[in-house]
Amino acid sequence: MKPAHLTHALVILLCYAQDSSSRPELPGRYLLSNHPCSPTLSKVSLTLDPGNSAKVDQDVTNAASLDFCYLMDCSGSFNDDINLLQKNNADVARSIYRSIKAMRNDSYFAVAGFIDYPEEGHGAPSDFVYQLFSPMSQDEADWVNGIFRLQARGGGDATEAQYDAIVAATGVDGGTFDDPTLGVQQSCDWRACSAQKILTVLTDSAFHEREESWKNHHVHNERSTIQALNKMNIAVLGLKGPGAGNELDNLALATGGSCERVASDGTDIATQITKGLSAIICDVFWVLDSVDRGLNVAVTPEKYEDCKGGEVAPFEEVVSVDSDPSLRGSVLMAKLLYKSTAGGDTVLHEQVIEVSVPNVTTTSTTTSAPSSNTTTTATTTSTTTNTSQPSTTTPSYVVVPVTIDIGPKCVPKLHRCDADGTIAVAVMSTQSFDASQIDPSTVAFGKTGTEVKVKVEQCGGSTGTLAYVTERADVSVPPDGLVDVVFHFDADKIGLNCANLVRGSNRGTFTGILTGMASSSTSGRIAIVGTGSFDLVRPSFTSCPRADRVEVTVESSIQLTVTTEPIGKLLCSGIIQ
Repeated sequence: MKPAHLTHALVILLCYAQDSSSRPELPGRYLLSNHPCSPTLSKVSLTLDPGNSAKVDQDVTNAASLDFCYLMDCSGSFNDDINLLQKNNADVARSIYRSIKAMRNDSYFAVAGFIDYPEEGHGAPSDFVYQLFSPMSQDEADWVNGIFRLQARGGGDATEAQYDAIVAATGVDGGTFDDPTLGVQQSCDWRACSAQKILTVLTDSAFHEREESWKNHHVHNERSTIQALNKMNIAVLGLKGPGAGNELDNLALATGGSCERVASDGTDIATQITKGLSAIICDVFWVLDSVDRGLNVAVTPEKYEDCKGGEVAPFEEVVSVDSDPSLRGSVLMAKLLYKSTAGGDTVLHEQVIEVSVPNVTTTSTTTSAPSSNTTTTATTTSTTTNTSQPSTTTPSYVVVPVTIDIGPKCVPKLHRCDADGTIAVAVMSTQSFDASQIDPSTVAFGKTGTEVKVKVEQCGGSTGTLAYVTERADVSVPPDGLVDVVFHFDADKIGLNCANLVRGSNRGTFTGILTGMASSSTSGRIAIVGTGSFDLVRPSFTSCPRADRVEVTVESSIQLTVTTEPIGKLLCSGIIQ
């Protein structure tokens, strides 16, 4: 495990969304488990004067929870492997269970198997595509019972139905799989929570590819299987017997898993499973979920790379209060989320920080916040008394949610993750909100809504913000007399780039936040906040083309003057007189 030192103030929330338009429709629906698991919680209470700070040490355990589903090839060539797992009262199977529990105590186990379709040219009449032998359970007895239900048989051709079986095991879209031989089968019964999910697949044959002539046979291929795995945040641990192709390597690479070779008789299965689990690494990082005005939270390092499951990542939090006397007498709150790329966007630990700003001068201290459900209070010592400052609450504005469109007129909303140009964000007017009353000098955008201000350009010796007005930025909204305002931001400063895409993926969906101030005829000065989603893609993908734009000159009174500019011309708009 190694700390990573990035340039941005906040580590980016990582998430991954696949384009499901090309995924075949799945028979039935898949069932998700309600087994409990949740992130650890802690609360730190501090007393700080304006301008003072305190340090908090925070240890975060990576992927403490594990869901382990063992999906085994049950064709005839695996008779000796199954016998090995079952003999001597399942000694080998029990050793697998106990070694994983020793690594991560909060582990659940499931057992499933596959062969092929029971049709001529595919498999024997008794073959099945996917069968669940034991759903997810933390009990050793359930795991062993599932192992004893394994039975080798059939397998009529050189390839098997691994793709369809893997998709069935994932539980994608939340239902069941209708096996042509066995009927309805549940998925591996993954926990619907933050556990790291590992699908261990053992096979010694190539994967049968999808063919359009088989309407109900071999529905999935490599691409749709990867989509299902990533949608469910499941990593593949591939166990390749002699004769296996590169399919498991590709699935492991695309899902952040690992791949190991096993002997023909399976004598090293237990060892290779442990080795493969140890090779699955991920990043641990933090996100500032919420913070009151006047309170600042900085955490170092910004993330740890290459963390193993169960490994502890130590962070240092620095909490400070602005040098603002009006904050005295107030209580300020912040919430930190510590996350892991294991299992997608997994929340490992939630940290609540409560800071009391007193009417007396105090001395701050350093405290530790253990990664458990605890409350920690930092003791302080009063040194002087200040009676000149009355008790106040934190000043605030009415916050108005607004609708934004990131990359207006762009369908789909694809933006290159290495772009060094601008990214456009439209703020939509409604009957109760006039976007033209936004103060462009206050507008910011990015992962948290604070990363970058509206782009500034030089025009004719004057400096102005890059903004423009349009009748309706969203082409699906018919003209209704309202105007939308579009702001441009430096794309390389929004806090999201290629490094935030999941390892092995070419595309990811992210959330952007726009903040700013505006004038309201009913509420006076108001704060606005809007959120929207867009996709970042690697350079090999096609990003959003530039659309025709309309320029607006913003006067000091926030009145809008509209002029039209052709595509391709550098717009220098929003000149502040």
